Amino acid sequence: MFKDSIKILLQKLISLLLTRLNNRDIRKILLTSLEKRENNFRTEHQRPQMASRVKTWSDHMVVDYKIGVVVQGPIIKDNEFTLNTLKIYKQHFKNSIILLSTWMDVETEYIKNIKDLGIIVILNNKPNNPGIQNINLQIVSTFNGIKKLKEMGVHYILKTRTDQRIYAPNVESYLVGILEAFPPSNNYKLEKRIIGLSLNTFKYRLYGVSDMFIFGTIQDMMVYWGCRLDKRKSQTEYSNINVYEESKRRLCEVYLSTNFLNEIGYKIHWSLSDSFKVFSEIFCIIDKESVDLFWSKYSNSEFRYLKYDGIRTNNELVFRDWLRLYISINNFSINEKALSFSSGAIIKSCL
Repeated sequence: MFKDSIKILLQKLISLLLTRLNNRDIRKILLTSLEKRENNFRTEHQRPQMASRVKTWSDHMVVDYKIGVVVQGPIIKDNEFTLNTLKIYKQHFKNSIILLSTWMDVETEYIKNIKDLGIIVILNNKPNNPGIQNINLQIVSTFNGIKKLKEMGVHYILKTRTDQRIYAPNVESYLVGILEAFPPSNNYKLEKRIIGLSLNTFKYRLYGVSDMFIFGTIQDMMVYWGCRLDKRKSQTEYSNINVYEESKRRLCEVYLSTNFLNEIGYKIHWSLSDSFKVFSEIFCIIDKESVDLFWSKYSNSEFRYLKYDGIRTNNELVFRDWLRLYISINNFSINEKALSFSSGAIIKSCL
């Protein structure tokens, strides 16, 4: 136990030193030392904190569409994160109207600084019931932002968050191109697919498209985010709950996606095969790396769900998985028994 504590302490110390040192040779020595101790390879990637250090730009394209970018949530003031994010978006999203949808309690001077960038700002009243994991706050701020952008004649909506940042240029044409390249099934009441992100879209969570980054036509997004607020006020803690039971509780992401499925006329069967069918016919899941998305909350554990010790129930659904579903869902390996395992468990026995 004592040796383990010392090992953990050394790892944290080395990690701290790596964040403080700029000398490449010293950093390399520390990384090599850590690799030997852990018996793992380590990689490192740095992203600029300030918008002034981001020198990339999107290629000029003549397009006949306008995208609305809804950045929703509380303003993150550490390192002026939200402000710098909006500055980068003004630089990269040339065919977009950018809107910040936040809360009434933000200082007037801070809002002025954001408006001076050419950003539209909506200040919302918080609902009395924030919902489990603040889902109702997300619904209110997102839907109000979409409504405003619809009045301004946008064709598509990209919904993202104030605590996340897209670093990649050329995202607008990439997302529209995905929708054009992969038309949805004709069986449902929707214009085009809904694009979600691999980050927090788990392969074995039924219908669990991550709600952090969502892209679609203005009409489809009005339906997706126009759902009723979740009336539940508390989340009961369950021990040893399996993936199926967790999904059936319809929390957060699953609440949003299943409401949307009901609205477009899809009959939900609550099975893994049915969830895969939904992904293949209605959604498209792209890799977070394709838009270079950064989440400040997990800046030091970006690949926390990427494991090599087996297939786990919290493996994220990535684009290569989604493309296999799209091409030939009938040939996809489906093990309904995986739903009987808890989140994060290795599912050896049902392979």
